[in-house]
Amino acid sequence: MEKEQIMKKFRQMNRTLQFFLIFLLLAVLTVVSFFALDYQKLKERGYLNADDLSIELYDEYSLFHIGKGGIVLNGRGLSSVSPVKKYDFSYDLDGIRHLTLSGADVEITILQSDENRINITSDAREIREKRGDGRLTLDAGKKHAISCRVECTNPETLDLVVKGADVELDSYAELKSVEMDAVDVELKSDTESSYPMNVRGVSVDGMITVKNNDYAVVLDGTEVEWNGTNVVRGGKAFTETFGAGKDALVISGVEIDLVLDD
Repeated sequence: MEKEQIMKKFRQMNRTLQFFLIFLLLAVLTVVSFFALDYQKLKERGYLNADDLSIELYDEYSLFHIGKGGIVLNGRGLSSVSPVKKYDFSYDLDGIRHLTLSGADVEITILQSDENRINITSDAREIREKRGDGRLTLDAGKKHAISCRVECTNPETLDLVVKGADVELDSYAELKSVEMDAVDVELKSDTESSYPMNVRGVSVDGMITVKNNDYAVVLDGTEVEWNGTNVVRGGKAFTETFGAGKDALVISGVEIDLVLDD
């Protein structure tokens, strides 16, 4: 009898109120189901972010977030607050002579140190690692950014290769060589001596400070600024060489702005 009365009253409600009550019932069931699952397990696996009371479901390429930052899918939603979680990784570089790093956006700082290690912060939950024969490749994928701190006891023995859409290198140690392949490149190097570098990009902005300059600079581009001076060849692509040192600094791109301070 009570059930029939309840259903009768429900049918007498206007449609908006009916939908609201159904939505409220579903919300309560969702919360109950969530806590019926293992709360701690979800938290340990990273699906529950207790810092901003949010739930995040994601795979390698996408993220769904609901919580303090609003509802966000793939970084776009109702709030400017980014819910993307960061993960830390650390890799031993002992015996590594060739290091390759790749991701969507790649930031790298190179330092001489008393240890051989690379520490990485990324929005990728996993980084693909390939190691062998003195070579180490770390790949975050084409949709994830990585910020890297490379410390080496003997950086002059390390070949570095970097691939990504947006790459920024900040080096305070001479490496054996550097090769960069990206769309936008920001290159900063402050070292005692020169060392070979090969940079390919659409837009390349470089600031090289070196005390013992033995560079042969080769600029291959269309819009080139060299040490504050525009180098123009009728709006066409051209190649120009500056200096005759043993260490080749080759930059290929469309827009190139390079300052060499020695």
